[in-house]
Amino acid sequence: MVEVQGKGSSSNVKPAGLESAFSGERQTCQTQCPPTEPQPLSCPQCGSTRIFKDGFRDSPLIAKAKEPIQRYRCADYGHRFSKHLSEQSFKKELAYKRSSQISVIPQDMKNLTHTQEIKTCAEKGKQSPTENEIKAWLQIEKFLIQLKNDGRKDATILNYRKSFKRLLQDEADLFDPESTKATLAKLTIKESTKKTVVGILGSWFNYNEINWRPPKYSDEHEIPYIPSEVQLDLLIAALGQKTACFCQILKETGARAGEAANLKWESIDFEQRKVRIKAEKGSN
Repeated sequence: MVEVQGKGSSSNVKPAGLESAFSGERQTCQTQCPPTEPQPLSCPQCGSTRIFKDGFRDSPLIAKAKEPIQRYRCADYGHRFSKHLSEQSFKKELAYKRSSQISVIPQDMKNLTHTQEIKTCAEKGKQSPTENEIKAWLQIEKFLIQLKNDGRKDATILNYRKSFKRLLQDEADLFDPESTKATLAKLTIKESTKKTVVGILGSWFNYNEINWRPPKYSDEHEIPYIPSEVQLDLLIAALGQKTACFCQILKETGARAGEAANLKWESIDFEQRKVRIKAEKGSN
């Protein structure tokens, strides 16, 4: 049936059975075209599906968007992207962020200004190295090279460097034994650590042919905290695959971290389920 309205008004045509025909067509389309399952989110750069959320921000490519844009990070290669961006837009995003500046919400500008003031004060507090430090470090580098040539391990050389740096920060004169001993006595470190530093200083003064009387510090025998096996299992279960494997070896064998790090495939007997560990210096 056709209804025609008067002049100046729009016509409203309702053929008989038209609405039922459209509804039947919709039902047929729903039966023939089942809803597709949502595809898992993947990195547009490498295609990895190991994605985790990485905060929100206002995208410069969609300046009119009022809601924050969800950002994601690829767990395999660290690429950051937004869910709505295509591969082409993602490349534009990478090019943009190389030249972009930090945008700050007005209410957070006060905190940013405060942070910049702290940084400025810290830069003003930096002092140029003194003549004593320059002279000491030139000789320290030669001494560390000599230790390397003598077959000392990198970890040992690093400990020597840290000890010298700590003493120089407290204005110790490493060419004056009495000044060095006075600085060492003021350090707020354990007695056992001071005893280790005395051994380092002994090698240092012998290298520079300086006579000195080493101070005496005693070892501190403290009972270490030993976690229960349940606590260790919970800790290992919360770690990543590589770190969990490393800590499991330490738990099962009682090896030191350096001993476990130096293991080779030849050190593992998979048939007898044994591990051959080479003891470090000073290990029992």
